[in-house]
Amino acid sequence: VDAAGDLTLHAAGDQDISSVVAAASVAVAVSGTVGVGVSGAGVFAGNEIVTDVKAYIEGDFTTGDGIGIKANSITLSAIDSSRISAVAASASVAAAFGIGATGVAVSIGVGMAHNTITANVAAYITRVADGVESTAGDVILIATGNASISAVAVAASIAFGGGFVGVDVSGGGADAHNVILSTIDAYIDSSNVIAADDVSLTASNTADIYAIVVAATASVAGGFVGVGVSLGSSTASNLIGETSSPARVRAWISDSDVYAHEISIMATANSVVDALVDVISVALAGGFVGVGVSGVG
Repeated sequence: VDAAGDLTLHAAGDQDISSVVAAASVAVAVSGTVGVGVSGAGVFAGNEIVTDVKAYIEGDFTTGDGIGIKANSITLSAIDSSRISAVAASASVAAAFGIGATGVAVSIGVGMAHNTITANVAAYITRVADGVESTAGDVILIATGNASISAVAVAASIAFGGGFVGVDVSGGGADAHNVILSTIDAYIDSSNVIAADDVSLTASNTADIYAIVVAATASVAGGFVGVGVSLGSSTASNLIGETSSPARVRAWISDSDVYAHEISIMATANSVVDALVDVISVALAGGFVGVGVSGVG
């Protein structure tokens, strides 16, 4: 390649997933003897993006003067801006009344969101033995990762019951698991590079995760004997990189001859995890004998 002007290679990934998953369930039972109401609602949202975004010069073709790639200035840039936005919400209501006898109500709500982005982003020059030359400007390599996940998981459950004996059980659980696995590389390897001005290699990663996980559960029981049980649980796991696959941001030159006024090599990571995890559990029981049990985790 012998360009009279500039040589620019730009690769961009801009994948976007937006999902909303919701479920609701209601059960009502009324009986002159024994009333039993059972309600359950559960949702799961699973989203995954896998990208491979590269701008590169690899190998060479001899033009006769020993220069494989020649242009006024040379810029290679690769950027990934993958995004996942997910909402998983469930609501469950159960009511049971045994007129003069027994009322049993059971309500369970579950909301789960699991999201993963795997991004491989690279800008590089490799195995160009005959050389890459900018005749009037810079040689610039830029690799950028901007992956982001926004997740909301909400579960609500309410149980009402009444009778001579009123027993209500309500349970709510919300879970979010979000992972961004990024590999961001800008490099020159096994090549000859000549710049009329500067050579710059920049790799940067600004992966972000925002998560809201809330579970709310309530149990209300009344009767001569009233028993209310309410249990709630919220869990969140938000990872940028894992032990087996850490997030990697690198810029380097290896096994190469590089000639320039200035050489700049920079790798930066500025990732953010912002999570709100909350659980609310209420149990109310009334009667000659009233028992209320509430638990969160």
